[in-house]
Amino acid sequence: KNRLALDQELDTELERARRAGRQLSIVIVDLDHFKSVNDQLGHRAGDRALIRVARILSSHRRAGDSVGRTGGEEFTLLIPDAGEHDAFLAAERIRAGVAGEFKDDPVPLTFSFGVATFPDHGETIDAVIEAADQALYAAKALGRNRTIIFNREISEIFAPEGGRGVDASHLDTLMT
Repeated sequence: KNRLALDQELDTELERARRAGRQLSIVIVDLDHFKSVNDQLGHRAGDRALIRVARILSSHRRAGDSVGRTGGEEFTLLIPDAGEHDAFLAAERIRAGVAGEFKDDPVPLTFSFGVATFPDHGETIDAVIEAADQALYAAKALGRNRTIIFNREISEIFAPEGGRGVDASHLDTLMT
């Protein structure tokens, strides 16, 4: 799906979740070091890699989940009726699929994931997306190729702007 179609579906699913008193998870997915593919192998190879990634995302999602490309190498996965644990497991399945698919490529690709859930991490789509984006930023800061579920402490430590910045004393606690 393109960004506009996904945005419309996000709004519809949030209203559905709100009315039914259910959870709705959003996973922001970003390819790690994708620029290396374009730099080393060319943009055509990068385009082919994105097509493979879209196929993996589609084949590893549950029936009823939606996925759309929302940036250059960023995708958003919408997982209705799923809490953070189920969304985490879905992200990890995809992460393993990507790692397996690209392990023998000249430039192996990995994914970082940020997970957030309505209503636990926000009451609006924008708030849940922002929370997932903050979790993604933490996944990148912690070394990439991982899935992070949003929580307030991670948000404060890894906030890209206006946060305290990374404090190494917190990393051991966050990694356990």
